[in-house]
Amino acid sequence: MNRSPLTIVLLCLVGTILWRTMHWYPQLPDRIVLHMNGSGAPDGWTGKSIAAWSLLPMIGLGLSVVLFALAAWMEGSAAYSLHSVNVPDKKRFLALPIEARRTVLMPTAIYLRSVAILILLLFGYILEGLARTSLGTHTHWPAWPVLVFVLIVLLGIVPLQRSTRKAMDRAKLQPSD
Repeated sequence: MNRSPLTIVLLCLVGTILWRTMHWYPQLPDRIVLHMNGSGAPDGWTGKSIAAWSLLPMIGLGLSVVLFALAAWMEGSAAYSLHSVNVPDKKRFLALPIEARRTVLMPTAIYLRSVAILILLLFGYILEGLARTSLGTHTHWPAWPVLVFVLIVLLGIVPLQRSTRKAMDRAKLQPSD
């Protein structure tokens, strides 16, 4: 998969989260929900401030940027940094030429970008819940999407391993550069 569509999705989500953060702020009451328990009921409040309200979106954006940067590193420099990566059959991986190593690392880069997008979706969902519970339009915000997020991220490791192994099998075993 080309990274461009994932980058476009990420940028759209960044814009949406920033827009929603700014959209909700003027409407918020003086006391806002800052945390919800496992059932989605508010259990932590704070006074309304730009810093408090923008903390969650900034954490989500920061995590996503780190994962996207790590994905770019996986596609580029990681092929040279042999001891910094963990792949199946590392002995074969080390024997591959640089371009073949990059091909083998591509599924991991795509996985990292996908997780970055999922993080933005999750943080956007939580942001909406905090806003709506702060305004009183909802008494609680369903927590099950958080569990779905965790399951998708964890279950995504299985296809990641399979695609990495397939990429390794397709790569021609040649002396390393």
